[in-house]
Amino acid sequence: MKLKGSYSFFAMIFCLIPVFIGFILPIIELINWTINYKLDFFNRDFLKSAFNSLLLALIAAFLCTMIAFLINFTARYQGNKLLSFLSSTLMLGYAVPGLILAIGITQLFTIIDNSFYLFRIDIILTGSLIGLIIAYIIKSYALSNSTIESGFQRISNSFDDVSKTFNISGIKLMYKIHLPLLRTGLLTSILLVGSEVIKELPATLILRPFNFETLAVSAYNYASEERMYEAAAPSIAIVIVGLLPIIILSRMIKNSRPGETLW
Repeated sequence: MKLKGSYSFFAMIFCLIPVFIGFILPIIELINWTINYKLDFFNRDFLKSAFNSLLLALIAAFLCTMIAFLINFTARYQGNKLLSFLSSTLMLGYAVPGLILAIGITQLFTIIDNSFYLFRIDIILTGSLIGLIIAYIIKSYALSNSTIESGFQRISNSFDDVSKTFNISGIKLMYKIHLPLLRTGLLTSILLVGSEVIKELPATLILRPFNFETLAVSAYNYASEERMYEAAAPSIAIVIVGLLPIIILSRMIKNSRPGETLW
């Protein structure tokens, strides 16, 4: 039923109330704290935290997207049911709390480090960025896999059949056909995983190296010390980064032609 006149106006106001209370009002207050109280929030430490967050987000998003793409492509091209099962299993990582995931990775790396020590190998994995990136990939794989799997389902199997008929290698098929057709899905995956990584806090707190701050960690440290004004700037930065994928995807959907799929 399409509402008109005052009915339409009051329906809009009614639906706007939870959005205003839950999002618009807090954002206005955070912006007010950021601008009117202490502009020195945007100092060297803030820029360093922002750089660390973006660097981790880009690395984890790219690796997660490539892993999901390669697993889905290989499972499709070779009909490998084991890889399909592996992909479905990895998607369970999204349901695992970051804290539990971080404890498991820490325990695993401790065992590996002890093994290195026995063989006199001077490598320490515990407290490195490697564990943090692995945690991000496990945690965010479901987002990337869902996007890429949907993209593969929209590509006709006739492409694969024709390539096999002409003895075209799987690598060439992947590079020449699937990658161009899936570029929008790959970009979507990178955006979604990147925004998820920047917001992740429990795993980052446990697995990050010493003196390695991210926006989420900075906001948590300030808030835990009741320094709400200092926590405003990194919080706003996290919100902006989280909104970017939504804005980009909304524009992509708006600009797509009728009947055309997003990826």
